[in-house]
Amino acid sequence: MRRFLSAIVDIRRGEGVLTLLMFSYYYLILVTYYLLKPARDSLFLVKLGAAQLPIVFIITALIIAPITTIYASASRSLHLTRLIYGTSAILVVTLVVLRWLLTLEDSWVFYLFYVWVSIYGALVASQYWLFANAVYTPAQGKRLFAFLNLGGILGAMTGGEVTGFVVGTLGVSTENLLFVCMALVFLFALIANVIWKIHRRGANESPALRRRKGEERKDTLGAMFSMIARSRHLTYLVGIIAL
Repeated sequence: MRRFLSAIVDIRRGEGVLTLLMFSYYYLILVTYYLLKPARDSLFLVKLGAAQLPIVFIITALIIAPITTIYASASRSLHLTRLIYGTSAILVVTLVVLRWLLTLEDSWVFYLFYVWVSIYGALVASQYWLFANAVYTPAQGKRLFAFLNLGGILGAMTGGEVTGFVVGTLGVSTENLLFVCMALVFLFALIANVIWKIHRRGANESPALRRRKGEERKDTLGAMFSMIARSRHLTYLVGIIAL
């Protein structure tokens, strides 16, 4: 397996298992998102219609910013693995609650579900790259992050096919896709646990890397806005995203 991976990407001695697990982790994240996204879109459009989409887009934009800010703050104060396990547990609990709420078929439930899935996609992807940044050194990241991105691309490509198979072939209802996602969230949380144990077993951080991580913990939201304000390029990008 290591020889096969090394033919695709510059994986060095001792990195094969860790990189394959990280690849699988990102793949599963995107598969879960592309299970939830079709369920969200189909339920919303069938129950409320396309005319309501601009409203839910605006609600999502207003809610996702403070939530990602809170998550970024938590990532600086909590141990990363504790944050991942806590986030995964919260995601599973909210999936259970959402599955029950969908039985009510009230309009606000479909708004909530739409916004929640959008937040889910942003949150788990951000969490993954925080984790990758903790597991790999900057030099490893330059060599391996492109390969890890391939896992996400494959997850996005096959996620729709998985959804079609589960719904069309296995006869699972759209609402019950949430149960499939619960199982996959448990699975990638377990994979994260295994990855961290492997990383800790082989960790031998240099003083320079420890200093870099210490500096990252000192980053603040104010510093981020200041950096954006100093760069015309970043300002334009933020403006485009906001629009």
